[in-house]
Amino acid sequence: MPTEYIADDDLKQTVSDFLYGKDSAVQFPELDSIRSAEVSVPVCACIKTNKDGEEVALTGDVVKLKTVPVEVVPFTKFPFILVVDRYRFNMITEKREMLALIHRALVGIEGELGEVGWKWKSRKPDFVEYSVNLKRFGAYNDHVRSVNEVMEQAAKRFVDATRKAMGSPPPEEAPAATRSRSRGKRSQAEAA
Repeated sequence: MPTEYIADDDLKQTVSDFLYGKDSAVQFPELDSIRSAEVSVPVCACIKTNKDGEEVALTGDVVKLKTVPVEVVPFTKFPFILVVDRYRFNMITEKREMLALIHRALVGIEGELGEVGWKWKSRKPDFVEYSVNLKRFGAYNDHVRSVNEVMEQAAKRFVDATRKAMGSPPPEEAPAATRSRSRGKRSQAEAA
């Protein structure tokens, strides 16, 4: 099963639009160092084929941040490259998911402007934990508690967005008539 890496202009444009598009600086201040350096993040598509020549999925992340070999940096002008599993990326139908995968890879880049120019390094994820540990012990330290709060906020945003898409008001905004009818039914049932 051969694997090849190719330049993909559509992917490159998607990443460029994400970094430098309208409102990008406001929406994603965590990527300011990349924007400030005005670099073009190299992007390539990774394609794996089976014995019949059909594209198949790779293992691991759909969008990966890879370090460029030192010898290649003078040509890319940037020490990292985004490697995209073209097969799985093309299967994604929601633009939001595509952008989240690109964002996840890009936040792994940390840049600092020094006296001799930009110094780049990769940063580790803020949170790595085993789900079984969280299930068993819950939020057991400050770091896990802060991640838990983020997850709760994300869940609330998801529920709110789903309600809005379905045209349902949030529970606290339910019409008064609905609330009083449901109360009346409860009190009649309790009286019986």
